[in-house]
Amino acid sequence: MSAALTTRRPSAQPRIENLEDRCVPTNASFVNGLYVDLLHRSPTRPEMDHWLQAMTHGGATQAQVAQAFVSSPEYRMVVVQNDYSTLLGRGASPQEVSLWSSQLQNGMTQQQLKSAILSSDEFFARMGGTSTGWLNGVYLNVLGRGVDGTGLTAWNTSLDGGTARGTIAADIINSAEGHNAQVANAYHVLLNRDPDAGGLAAFQGALQAGMDDAQMIAAISSSQEFFNNSPPPFSLR
Repeated sequence: MSAALTTRRPSAQPRIENLEDRCVPTNASFVNGLYVDLLHRSPTRPEMDHWLQAMTHGGATQAQVAQAFVSSPEYRMVVVQNDYSTLLGRGASPQEVSLWSSQLQNGMTQQQLKSAILSSDEFFARMGGTSTGWLNGVYLNVLGRGVDGTGLTAWNTSLDGGTARGTIAADIINSAEGHNAQVANAYHVLLNRDPDAGGLAAFQGALQAGMDDAQMIAAISSSQEFFNNSPPPFSLR
């Protein structure tokens, strides 16, 4: 599961509306959707004006704007905080945010960050301090299910043979099932639906070929479907 995508956008409630009240997708709603889904906050008026200027008069495309969001320092901080909250059950300290944000800026992928936290002594202790508890915790947080008997035996054998926890966590994250879970989570949060067969296969293949989770998120959030579904900003300060 992508750390920066942990809150699914609420579905719109059915209501009767006049034709003239219907929301037509706009650049403003698209930018608002990026702030809400990627940074977990609403934009300010100056921020909205900046991106609308870039798109309307500067020629910036949806793909370029989405990529700018996932490349921003704020997005990297959100990723770190979400990983700490989800995996360790606490907020990251300013020093930890600074350390990992710097690593992400210098080429660490979101998958590598998650693997590092999952393999940490803190996560191991939080899962009971046993190999079985740790493996079950990794499976739950990466695949959304408990470890099965076959996996438990195989991974425990690897651990007993000296394989590092970080190597095993990375292998689970980068497995076909792990990629499937990453794609499904991104679709749920950004598009409010399960991935279709074509999209699932395409992104699984891209992740297998080395696509970073952030690049996948940028691709989905720059799609026309995301643009069409993005909520208009209710207020700007």
